[in-house]
Amino acid sequence: CGLNTPEAYAHILRGYLKAVDALEEVFGLIRRSPSVDDARTGLMQLLDVDNLQADASLTIKLRRLAALELQKINDQPAEHDLQN
Repeated sequence: CGLNTPEAYAHILRGYLKAVDALEEVFGLIRRSPSVDDARTGLMQLLDVDNLQADASLTIKLRRLAALELQKINDQPAEHDLQN
């Protein structure tokens, strides 16, 4: 499948969602990695993603990942609804 197909885009998004779920760990891993290759390998292990997903997570702007996290929180139904 080509990189510009809907399937490839969905594959990348699945990698982003894994990164968002472990955002603090991802930031820490990237910060501690002495090279991009080390960061890529670390992300692949941490998130159980492939090379393409790890590369995409490394190249996305951090503010976009943070925005994805905020959107994910906003999209979740209220688990502790105070209404009866």
